[in-house]
Amino acid sequence: MLTDRRLYPVVGSVSSRHTIVEIGAERTVEVGDPATLIGPDDPAIESIAVARKTGLDRYGMITKFSALLPRRLA
Repeated sequence: MLTDRRLYPVVGSVSSRHTIVEIGAERTVEVGDPATLIGPDDPAIESIAVARKTGLDRYGMITKFSALLPRRLA
């Protein structure tokens, strides 16, 4: 996950609407900060890279997201 140009590892998921991210001991992230789970902002979170890590194809991965998850097309 990327927020403020810094990558944080996804360490678990609770459901299709909740994800656990390790942000460390520093208070670098606040509630309400924008975060990108998948997008063109960094090669590590481009859809093809994330799909490879999850073992899904890009289409299969994207269709697993909840319809309630906010989306923004850049």
